[in-house]
Amino acid sequence: MAKSINQKLKIFHLRNILLENTDKNHYMTMNEILESLENIGIKAERKSIYSDIDLLREMGFEIVNQKRLGYAVVKKDFDIAEISIIIKALNNANIMESKRRHIVSKLENFLSKYEVREIIEEKGAVNRI
Repeated sequence: MAKSINQKLKIFHLRNILLENTDKNHYMTMNEILESLENIGIKAERKSIYSDIDLLREMGFEIVNQKRLGYAVVKKDFDIAEISIIIKALNNANIMESKRRHIVSKLENFLSKYEVREIIEEKGAVNRI
């Protein structure tokens, strides 16, 4: 049976799932990973995910596995403090609001959803909506 396009892109989707949902304080269990992949139409077995995680590590992603907690990408291109500094600088820059929001939304892609929430809640870090 031919693989679906989603199946062929499994490692890419796994990378995105881990980047968006994990950080040094938030982990995903193997069951959560498998469920997230299934939610986007990708059926996978644990063994294939282990291999994919090894490949992502070879590509430079620092993915750790903590017993009982699960997996997490703990080192990313930018950490939350660096993104926060850049966003504060953007807030003080003389640029159009729409351009600032566009840049901030791109910067948020470097963080997990939990880190984005933390920055949004940080007083004065982001002027959203």
